Amino acid sequence: MKGEIVFGVLWVLISIAIVNGQNPQITQEILPEVKRLGQTAYLNCTVTRQQLNKVYWSHLNTQTTISSDDQIIVDHNEIVDGYRKYRCIKVVHPDQRTTVYMLIITRLQQRDMGIYRCRIFVRGAERHPTKDGELQVLVPPVLVYSQTSTTATVMEGGALNLTCNATGFPYPNITWVRGNGASLSIGKFSFRGTLLALHNIQKRDRGVYRCVCDNNVQPPATHDATLLVFFRPEAREVQDSYGQAQNRQFDLTIECRISGYPDPNLAWYYIEGDTKREITNDDKHDIQIMTSHGSGLDINELWYTLTIINIQANDYGRYECEGRNVLGTDSAFIQIYETSECQGANCPSEGASNLGGGAAQNNIAIATIVMLESNWKTIKDEGLANMDEKKGSFLPEEENLLDTGDWKQFTLFQQGRKNEKNCKRAPKTCALIDKVADAKGCKRGQVKFSIMSPGVHVWPHCGPTNCRIRAHLGLVIPPGPKIRVADDTREWIEGKFIMFDDSFEHEVWHEGSSYRLVLIVDFWHPELTEDQKYEITPI
Repeated sequence: MKGEIVFGVLWVLISIAIVNGQNPQITQEILPEVKRLGQTAYLNCTVTRQQLNKVYWSHLNTQTTISSDDQIIVDHNEIVDGYRKYRCIKVVHPDQRTTVYMLIITRLQQRDMGIYRCRIFVRGAERHPTKDGELQVLVPPVLVYSQTSTTATVMEGGALNLTCNATGFPYPNITWVRGNGASLSIGKFSFRGTLLALHNIQKRDRGVYRCVCDNNVQPPATHDATLLVFFRPEAREVQDSYGQAQNRQFDLTIECRISGYPDPNLAWYYIEGDTKREITNDDKHDIQIMTSHGSGLDINELWYTLTIINIQANDYGRYECEGRNVLGTDSAFIQIYETSECQGANCPSEGASNLGGGAAQNNIAIATIVMLESNWKTIKDEGLANMDEKKGSFLPEEENLLDTGDWKQFTLFQQGRKNEKNCKRAPKTCALIDKVADAKGCKRGQVKFSIMSPGVHVWPHCGPTNCRIRAHLGLVIPPGPKIRVADDTREWIEGKFIMFDDSFEHEVWHEGSSYRLVLIVDFWHPELTEDQKYEITPI
């Protein structure tokens, strides 16, 4: 009797062990999937000893059951590009013990992300084997325009907040920078956060503020907000004096820059003693207002020009350029004087703007100047492409002329030889210089990009030789940087050359708020003979 009872207990235990050993199981973890928007995701559920039990895939975030075994049971399984949204493929292992149910989700959308559960529904059991896997759908940033600033106005000394927000997965980092590359009023060049708080705002803070939303899923989203600051006009001359010969059908254009907000009313005056006479457009005068001058103007800044047609003796004297708005008035003054020869870029024998050294540099082929100036945007793009500090293209100037600031160069030609490595980084610029024998072969010269940061001062100095003409092609010219050669001071203009005899004393300073970029090209002096060019040794 006791033996029978013991036998019966053993049989029950063995029977239970056998049944438990045959229970269905999910044998592997469901690996997470990370996919981009629009791609296809694959989730695998590996099952053993399924027997007659059912395997279900469900999306926990939407509480949707998607499949039963390899049959899709979800409602509205739409067709996308010829494929159903959901498919489930059943793959049976050759040993007949393991089955993989692969859930395929096509044309992923943001709502598809979340937790997907594979569950074996075991008949009569209280617990059902389950495994969860996560699907992440990478979504590039998308701006939330209702939470993003567009245009804001403020009085000088005031404060305001600029906001920027975006959606995406992962949630984007939002960074603020100035559109012109200048530092923010908070003393930094960038700020991370959805809200940029600006305090004690000054007129220099006006302009474009760019928010960049980036989560490492391309493309990032960017948005420009414009900050307008009310301030009284500021007028400054481009040059304080101009010369021109009289009675020879030569015209003369004088220029000034006026900033202010609200936009000022502009006027030109001719000053006669204690009185002044307003100048208007007529047969003798042509007045132009430009809001963009080679992209070198700041926001709320105007380039104001007066062209005097066929200069006569009574045109010499003092002129006033005036800007006026509700907050005040400011003026700049310009003197016109007589010269014996034609002056300016439109003279019959002249090309680019010339500084010290007489007229010799004007003999450099006009076609060369026109060719380079007409391609200035291409040259500019290659210069900007090499400004990334990680590339290490620009190196500090080594001439020991720097007083203050940061001044770097990227050399393409030196001592009449091409820098092949650097020219591979600026192939279009080097191809243009290759067409100019007096530049690429100048053994006492260079061709280089030169970048100058705000605060730079280059000591007054003279070049080591007068056998070359130095030319600066303006590429990125903000307000502020100036060059003095002998007694003449100029500002660069984007897309135009400034040319001068390098042996004259010259000095450079940058009082602006963002970088200046030029292409420096040294030409053989046009009065040198071919024999002299050959005999001169490189320096």
